[in-house]
Amino acid sequence: DQSRGMMLTTAGVMVLSTQGLIIRLIGTDRWTLIFWRGLLLTIALGAFLAVYYRRSAPAKIRAIGAPGLLASVFLASSMTLFIISIKLTTVANTLVIANSAPFFAAILSHFLLGEKVLRRTWIAILIGFGGIILIFSGSLGSGALWGDLCAVGCACCMAACLIIYRYARTVSMIPAVALSGLLVTVALAPAATPFAISPRDFWLLLLLGLLT
Repeated sequence: DQSRGMMLTTAGVMVLSTQGLIIRLIGTDRWTLIFWRGLLLTIALGAFLAVYYRRSAPAKIRAIGAPGLLASVFLASSMTLFIISIKLTTVANTLVIANSAPFFAAILSHFLLGEKVLRRTWIAILIGFGGIILIFSGSLGSGALWGDLCAVGCACCMAACLIIYRYARTVSMIPAVALSGLLVTVALAPAATPFAISPRDFWLLLLLGLLT
């Protein structure tokens, strides 16, 4: 399980790294960016659910229940905080801090699910948190501090999602991910200007929302 977790974490780092670069290239305001990110995510995963599950798709959506609804709220918050962080601090700071989510998840799983955390994992957590403190010390007195704090919030929300997924491990949470995009879209619709984007930003948003 731990080896598989490391592989998934590595894949997640690669995806987040790609997203960070794309987000920096997009010139539109953060609320419009997050709006399109959520909408395109919902479209992409909604299409996947319809094609892959076909007639059983509605049942799969209902199956997520209360845990899935809660996970979608945390994931929507994580998505929003990640993009805000990218806009307020360096991509490197955001990625390092956001990818500490497995550390927070390990701690939460220990106290909430009663799962054993290995000694070497505790050591890794302490080293990781030491790195985060070092990053914060370099951001003190600058506007980047708020971006770093958003990245911490992103990591905590993602950790909460991981715990919920672990708790409801027998249920596919793909519908919850799609729902998180819908929540973001609805919440930010009043603040976004979705039709005031440049053609270049539109293609980058398609890449961000439909692929990564």
